[in-house]
Amino acid sequence: MHGWSSQLSLVIPDTTLSTHGNLVDFTVRAGFLARFSAMANVHRIIIYREDASKDSPFGKDLETLLKFSVIPPYLRKKIFPLTDSLRFAGLMPPLGIPTHPETRRIAIGDVRVAFVEGNKAMVDENRFAVLEGKRELVPAPPGIKGVTFVRITSLSPLRAEASASVGYSGFYVELTHEALSTTLSKLKGIKIGTSRFGCEYRKALPLALARVKKESPEETFLVFGSPTSDLREILKIQGSSPKGGFDFYVNMDPGQVLKSIRTDEAIPLSLVIINCAGALLKNRKPLFVTLFTLLWEDNKDRLCLTRFTSRKRPRSSRKKRERNPSDFL
Repeated sequence: MHGWSSQLSLVIPDTTLSTHGNLVDFTVRAGFLARFSAMANVHRIIIYREDASKDSPFGKDLETLLKFSVIPPYLRKKIFPLTDSLRFAGLMPPLGIPTHPETRRIAIGDVRVAFVEGNKAMVDENRFAVLEGKRELVPAPPGIKGVTFVRITSLSPLRAEASASVGYSGFYVELTHEALSTTLSKLKGIKIGTSRFGCEYRKALPLALARVKKESPEETFLVFGSPTSDLREILKIQGSSPKGGFDFYVNMDPGQVLKSIRTDEAIPLSLVIINCAGALLKNRKPLFVTLFTLLWEDNKDRLCLTRFTSRKRPRSSRKKRERNPSDFL
């Protein structure tokens, strides 16, 4: 599922799974977070510090488990030593992405994720291919040094050459060791903050998609707060404000009845909404997208998007019109 017009990336706190203190539950939740991200064709998962002064003890474990889920099974023993954080990694659901082959059969022309050491590339468990050619190696997800794409050129002897990716190969994972405000300042693309205090997605996402189409950024970043703190609370503690940090500040669940939605629950909800919005609006140009917009802050310190129009008639007097895809957002 990928309906958005640019690559989607997630920006999440190192405390995303802090409410799941049991290692078994933590591991399973990390596995489903990886599954949700792969289903939505997420390009990167960036993990920032909620506490600007130190890393959370959960952050490193989350990074390790996410990277473990993306690495093809035949490379895991080579890359990951057995540690406490991976004790229950067998409980994680498999991703089943194209770079995770179901059989051990290798054919000429296959593009595989490999671990390169010198002029040898590990292309399967205990199978090494001689790396030929001078083409530059392309780092493969999840972004571990030495992990790259290769194309099999010969079976006997086993040889390979550097290659580009073919199809979706998973997401890159980055633990920044930096505060949210610093992390946001380094991101190049459209930044969408998610918060119950933001503008309803029905209004904000068409505007965001219009901007994506106009500017053609490589990435759109979905930014999330922690299970205990909203984005604006995190930024306030770090001496910043949502105003300058985000291009859009969006409420993905306007009808929210829960006191709070945990980060690992908000992520799949937001990914479904933004991809559906992108798919419905991809070939449409709704009238309200072209109207002048203004980012403003009301007396409750809530960021919202409002529209201005020269029409004198109130909205209630408009004639009924046929529905189009944008009506469902």
